[in-house]
Amino acid sequence: MQTRSLIALAFLVGLIATAALYLTAGTPPPKLSIKRPNFILISLDTLRADRLGAYGYARDTSPNLDRFAESALVYENAVSPSSWTLPSHVSLFSGMYPSAHGVTLPKGQKIGAETQLLAEILAGNGYRNFAYVAGGYVAKRFGFSRGFESYTSRGRGLDDRSEGFEKTLTRVKEKITSLPKEAPFFIFLHTYLVHCPYNPPEPFASKFKTPGAERLDLRYCGAHYNKRPDLTKNHALYLSDHYDGSISYLDSLLGVFFSELEQQGTLENTVIIITSDHGDSFLEHGRIGHQESLHNELLMVPLLIRGPGLGSARVKNPVSLVDIFPTVLELAEIPVPNVAQGHSLLARLDSTSGRTKFPERYISELDGKVQLRSLINPLSDHLIVNLGNDIPLYYDLGSDRAEQNNIAGSSGKVVGERRAELEAILKSFTTMQTEEVDAPTQEQIERLKSLGYM
Repeated sequence: MQTRSLIALAFLVGLIATAALYLTAGTPPPKLSIKRPNFILISLDTLRADRLGAYGYARDTSPNLDRFAESALVYENAVSPSSWTLPSHVSLFSGMYPSAHGVTLPKGQKIGAETQLLAEILAGNGYRNFAYVAGGYVAKRFGFSRGFESYTSRGRGLDDRSEGFEKTLTRVKEKITSLPKEAPFFIFLHTYLVHCPYNPPEPFASKFKTPGAERLDLRYCGAHYNKRPDLTKNHALYLSDHYDGSISYLDSLLGVFFSELEQQGTLENTVIIITSDHGDSFLEHGRIGHQESLHNELLMVPLLIRGPGLGSARVKNPVSLVDIFPTVLELAEIPVPNVAQGHSLLARLDSTSGRTKFPERYISELDGKVQLRSLINPLSDHLIVNLGNDIPLYYDLGSDRAEQNNIAGSSGKVVGERRAELEAILKSFTTMQTEEVDAPTQEQIERLKSLGYM
């Protein structure tokens, strides 16, 4: 009996060791349980990852998104390639970094004809594509509408700070119901509900109140507040509270939307991808908003993927928004163009096997009043270089996630290594030809002003 017990124990130990070996070697990425799925890609503009419960936030801002995340792939360290709307969304749809797709400036540029967009590729493979956006820097005039049967942009008359986005969600559900089952669809859904000005309706406007928060006029955006010499951290707390209220309002609408999609059976054959293009700052680094900075709070965005057969997992490995483009094409079983700079997010689940070579660090870029370049691994470190004055910022994210202690001066060797790595990546890019964008209409100008861009 003792011998048998020892044999059984030895067998059990061997079995555990074998299992551990396979877990270390990586498990195969999940596969969809259906062919040619539908896709709904949702961009929640200006939503930083650390304000969601699924990413560890203590406030109850996002119960519905958190519930969604429980049955989704949650990418805990997703990096945006820029800190503002236009270049980030072009990267989302092209799978290329800003220096590669070329659309980096707030004026004069739109997506060039040689840049293949996700909707165009899907349309060429039998998908029916529809977009519902909130204008601004995702407006049709920048070239985003290519490949879509319709590209509906909400103007000032249907602002998504009142009842506009709720109506849009109803239109999306009605569109899905009207489509024939035999042709798969791709829907892009975008909202500025979390973007400044932070003025959600009640009860969301009063939902979060930080002690000591000092009232401000909520009609404005960062550029206005940053000109005020009397702006204090207590003012920033007031704005931050209303930012969280905006998230809560958006989350409540999405909860109803997800529930109704489930009731009508859409989720049975649809992949839903939820992300954001950048975050916002509340004086963490001396400014309000998302201009003139590439700090952590602007680059770390949520990324959730849910679909039939994909299962749920939390993925710590860093990824980028440029990875969404090849991921959708892989799920649709469509070849990924060679110019794409991202990798499948599903393969990222299997990164320990070495079958896909992912970068250890990701770049982000900002051109405009300042020119900044960033090289980040959210699990280790972050380099930010100002091309105008050549002054680097360098942070140890292991001990300083909030980036409050610039150690560039005491880290000369590693800063030099990171700069060389960043320069080599940027030099490897071939920039696509852009085209000249049409001048904005008065309505479009007013829209950009309302978002604090003009």
